[in-house]
Amino acid sequence: LKLSACNVKWCAVLLHQLPTDVPRHLLTHTCGHVQSLQPVEMNAPVSVLLLACLACLACVSAVNKPHPTDKKVLVELFVMSRCPDAQRAEARFNEILQRVHNITHVQLHFIADNAGQTVTCKHGDIECAGNRQQLCVYDKSPGAENYQSFWQFIMCQNAAPAEVGQLPLAERCLGQLSKSLADQARACMTGYEGEGLLRADAAIAPQRSVTRSCTIFINGEKRCIHDGGRWYDCPGGYEVDDFVASICEAFWTKTGEWPAVCGQDKLRAHMNEVVARQIHH
Repeated sequence: LKLSACNVKWCAVLLHQLPTDVPRHLLTHTCGHVQSLQPVEMNAPVSVLLLACLACLACVSAVNKPHPTDKKVLVELFVMSRCPDAQRAEARFNEILQRVHNITHVQLHFIADNAGQTVTCKHGDIECAGNRQQLCVYDKSPGAENYQSFWQFIMCQNAAPAEVGQLPLAERCLGQLSKSLADQARACMTGYEGEGLLRADAAIAPQRSVTRSCTIFINGEKRCIHDGGRWYDCPGGYEVDDFVASICEAFWTKTGEWPAVCGQDKLRAHMNEVVARQIHH
């Protein structure tokens, strides 16, 4: 009998039977390795089986996220959890999401170095812990709770920026979530799953040629950067109203519908711009 790279049920059984002191270096393989994994013999060393399982489970989780519910606009922020620029950008997006969270699905990606056996972060291991905590809460939050659970956890942590990554702060913020979600996220943060998510996510920024925290994408298109205390490369502007307009227009482009939350006056202005562009071209 052979184990394919993504026999998830078998992996889950194996992982529950493993001792807790499995070496950390076995956790340093993620999604990118899954495609190259050949079927593994069931009598292979446990380290080989564990490697296949961890790579598979990290990949499955990454593939399943994000899953913006139905028509929502995907907003991605490339950040570092303890970066002041990232936290300022997230504060601005908190104002934006208060207005358009019902048409928006927000996801954070973390800028870190995953070239070695362990992921390293610019602001140290404590930042890697913060990244892992936020990834786990995102991963365990249902799409419908993206704003109510995941984003509120981010805002809770950012209220104490010097403590981001510390376990007591994570616990306080988990206390604002449902018990089921908090329990799942806690297990992820302190286990192998969180390490797999951290490494898998750290590979995304290089793939997207992102180096600055915070870099903002809306529906896959680079929209703006906030770095060094300033906003730049923001052709649509960087004020709250500007980002709200971009999200409303992205929703229109994606669905052909203008959401009520965006306002009829904004629809008329948008349509005038569309007509003007058509005439110009």
